[in-house]
Amino acid sequence: MSESLSLVLRLAEAGLVIVAAYLIVRFTLSITRRTLQHVEPAFLTKVLMVEKLIVYFIALIIAISVISLETITMSFLFGVLIVGLIVMFYDLLRNMGAEYYVKVYRPFKVGDWIELEGVSGRVVSINTLSTTIETVKGERVTVPHVYMLNNPVLNKTTQSGIIVKFNVGIPFDIDPLEARRIIRDVVESIRGELVDDPEIEILKTERNRIVFNVETTILNPAKIQYIKKHIEKELRKLWDHAEVY
Repeated sequence: MSESLSLVLRLAEAGLVIVAAYLIVRFTLSITRRTLQHVEPAFLTKVLMVEKLIVYFIALIIAISVISLETITMSFLFGVLIVGLIVMFYDLLRNMGAEYYVKVYRPFKVGDWIELEGVSGRVVSINTLSTTIETVKGERVTVPHVYMLNNPVLNKTTQSGIIVKFNVGIPFDIDPLEARRIIRDVVESIRGELVDDPEIEILKTERNRIVFNVETTILNPAKIQYIKKHIEKELRKLWDHAEVY
C-alpha cells in the first residue's frame, strides 16, 4: 500500500512538473515575442520552437527522474544523454547562435555593402546558416554565420553611399606633398561619383615607391573598379609606373 501511495505521489509531482513547464513556456514565449518583434516571422517561429523544446525536454527529464525509483541513476543517464546531444549537434547549435546574432543584432541587412577578411561586396541574401555577398566583379561568396562570430564585419554602407579605400603607388623620387596634391586633383576630377572630399595620407614606402592610402565615399558601389581604373589611367599620364590597388 505504501509503495502504491508513493507511486501516486510521484506521479502527481511529475504532473505538477509538466504543468509548471507549460506555464513557463507560455510566459517565456510571450517575453520572446515582445523582445524579438522586429525580426522576420520565420526566424521568430524557429526561436520559439527551440525555446519550447528545451523547456519541455528539461521538464520531461525532471518528471521521469521524479517517477523513477532510481533517481540518481536516471539523472546520470539523462545527463550523459544531454552531453552527447550537445557534442553531436555542436556545430548546428553554434550556427543557430550565430544566426540569432545576425538577425537580432542586425549588423547588416540585404543590400548593405560589407567587408569581411578582405572580401567586400553587397549582401544579397541572409539564410539560416550563411550570408551570401556579391562582389563588384559579380562573384558570389557564401560566408557561414559562425565565421562572423570570430571575425570583424565592416559595414561600409552609409546613408549616402559606401566608404571605399584603396592604395596608390607612385615613384619614390616624387615630392610627397606634390604627389598628394596631384592624386587629390585626379580623384576630385570624378567629383560626380563622390559624396565627400577624399582623405589622402602617406601609408608607407616600399620597393622604390611611395604608397598613399585614399579613403572616400562613393554613390554607386558598382563603379568601384571603374573609379580605380580611371584614377590609375590619369596618374600614368604623369608617372608610367603609377598603380592603384
